Amino acid sequence: MEISEVATGLEVPWDLEASEEGKLWFTEVSGRLFCLDLQTLEKREILKLDDVLAKKSYGLLGMAVHPEKGYVFLHYTFGIPKNANEESVMSRLVRYDISESGLENRLILLDSLPGNTFHNGSRILIEGDLIYFSLGDVGKVDQSQSVDFLGGKIMRIGLDGSIPEDNPFPGNPVWAAGFRNSQGLTLGKNGHLYASDHGPINDDEINLIVKGGNYGWPNVAGFCDTSEESEYCTDHTVIEPLRAWTPTIATAGLEYYRSKTIPDWENSLLLATMKGRSLRVLHLNTNGDEIESEDIYLQQVFGRIRDISIGHAGEIYLSTSNRDWHPRFQPWMYEGLPEGPDRIIRLRKIPDQEQDKSLPVFSLEKEPIRLLDENWNPEVPAELTKGRNLYATHCLACHGPDGMGSEDLIPPLANTPWVTGDKGKLIRTMLKGISGEIEVNGKIFNQEMPAFAHLQDAELAEILTFIRNQFGNKASAVIPGEVFEERKGLNRQ
Repeated sequence: MEISEVATGLEVPWDLEASEEGKLWFTEVSGRLFCLDLQTLEKREILKLDDVLAKKSYGLLGMAVHPEKGYVFLHYTFGIPKNANEESVMSRLVRYDISESGLENRLILLDSLPGNTFHNGSRILIEGDLIYFSLGDVGKVDQSQSVDFLGGKIMRIGLDGSIPEDNPFPGNPVWAAGFRNSQGLTLGKNGHLYASDHGPINDDEINLIVKGGNYGWPNVAGFCDTSEESEYCTDHTVIEPLRAWTPTIATAGLEYYRSKTIPDWENSLLLATMKGRSLRVLHLNTNGDEIESEDIYLQQVFGRIRDISIGHAGEIYLSTSNRDWHPRFQPWMYEGLPEGPDRIIRLRKIPDQEQDKSLPVFSLEKEPIRLLDENWNPEVPAELTKGRNLYATHCLACHGPDGMGSEDLIPPLANTPWVTGDKGKLIRTMLKGISGEIEVNGKIFNQEMPAFAHLQDAELAEILTFIRNQFGNKASAVIPGEVFEERKGLNRQ
């Protein structure tokens, strides 16, 4: 297998599309769309969105190309100002005509979709005159199974945005529900539709998608294998995944391999993983409704792999995602991650005698790498245990295990009056979130922090007491009554 680099100097490429012969289209989260000539390896910038809201893990996301119709479809987030320091995140699905000069005749297919600073999905898949489109739960987990809310869904619409008459819910684009954050969609034989889905800290999934199916999130993660999940599945019709991984491997791009170029991979799902830092080959049974075995390749060779696409000759393209927010905010999980810009890698089957021996060796891995748990747990006094666990769930991904944040991105919690000073201000910050520039310890930061008003007063008190007495801090505890009073005051405004 030949391994070669076909593009570099990239910043978080999100989606790859090799559907047009001789070309590879790809997006960057910042809002740029490119087309790469696969013979000359020259890339051309086709579009730079001027209304994209690109931060952390959102911006220009899903993309699909329809060569026969001459269309490009894009999904991206945008902002609606709420006040001087806050904005609401939404997203839209748009279609462009491909012309000799670039793209034209922009048409919005789905507008003002629910959005958030996390879990916006997404992938777009074309089947003839239909579009399948995944949107994450956008943090509204309690609505993931409601067909009246588009977050946490896989949708199905026409190329013009119309709703097909044979959709499961009349006048509704929803095709299937109950997903957390699906970032892989592909069609296999027998019309099977497959999707990958990110789990929380457990149960990443590969699902076989059926019309009107409910996949259980947030009541079920992975299989119905806990007492609570079994009880829920007894009372509700929930479709379990074909495969689930705990610890999570960060399941992302997904493609069905139908080519005979690599005979051993025919009738398999090719899966890009980010936390797992690998290419997974999931061998299907004849009917395509079971995964019989899993092979692992390229572990830790290129780092986090975000997407995958298959060319007309059976070659495979992989995009890295080593420049995104995750490695910077959770560096303890990514020892040895490749430095430098993101890139696109090509795998091609060629005779062994033509192999470039200086390139990485493509071989089957004997076992998966050890994956570190995102749920980091430091040693703390017993009275701070609840706060530590809540911090690990809600705060650690950004502020880090040592409370130092991320240089120029996320402010520290250590040794700052923002944490150890006025408790009322600290509580209001947790309840309202932050958007816009703030100064912490003499440095300017400009990254959003979501509101945590959905947490109970006691939970917020535990978190704030923990951070006020951890990371070298020493300050008085926060009690639930103080959170209650601050919340009551905000509700009156």
